[in-house]
Amino acid sequence: MKLILKRFSMAAIGCALAMTGAHAALGGTNSSGGGNELVAQFVSLATLVLNNSTFMSSPDRDRLQATLNTVKIVSAPVLVDPVSQQPIPNQRQLLAWGSPGLIQLKESTNQQGDASWEDKVKAGRSMAHLVIHELYRASGLVGADGRSVDDNFEITIAQYHLDKFDPGPDSTCFVSRVRAALPDGSTVLIEDTPVGFSMGDASTLGLQQCEEEYPDAQCVVAGHAIVDCPR
Repeated sequence: MKLILKRFSMAAIGCALAMTGAHAALGGTNSSGGGNELVAQFVSLATLVLNNSTFMSSPDRDRLQATLNTVKIVSAPVLVDPVSQQPIPNQRQLLAWGSPGLIQLKESTNQQGDASWEDKVKAGRSMAHLVIHELYRASGLVGADGRSVDDNFEITIAQYHLDKFDPGPDSTCFVSRVRAALPDGSTVLIEDTPVGFSMGDASTLGLQQCEEEYPDAQCVVAGHAIVDCPR
């Protein structure tokens, strides 16, 4: 049986660590490498906040963790209404679009005056409150007005002050190893993808990458390891 070794480059995640203290993790992904890194950074920071937020109420943390475990997270240069499948109007200043079960992170358009999630990360801005804000949107929790309970950051900033979240200097990352058995009898080993901080299911990102890149393969978790996070 032929064995092919495949590595995923996570160089941009080292930048995210320096910027926000966060890094890569589990979650839904799209098929582009840069997009995968944005998604990995998002889920890693969400995991880090939820695992370390002793100030957050247990019901909130449990609901958001359940959302993180099931939500589909993608990145794209254009944010799309998941119902109409049309571009979101007036989105030049939007960074992301969270809706029940789906979070879209906007990639850089390289157009002057356009905002994006990717550019915000690269600029080294605080992201924890934005990550949890989108998780609230994706959770489907709404107030009496039908809007997200964190529509104006009344929870993430006003209550939890996540715009000042400090993850601390010491964190460890998981490595996920996933094996893809291809129809021709060959095997692809997807490994060395840092996918989390100190706690969590280290297999999700690798499995989803495997299933998206090799839809005809049988993808199974081959193992986990704990490594130092890139700096």
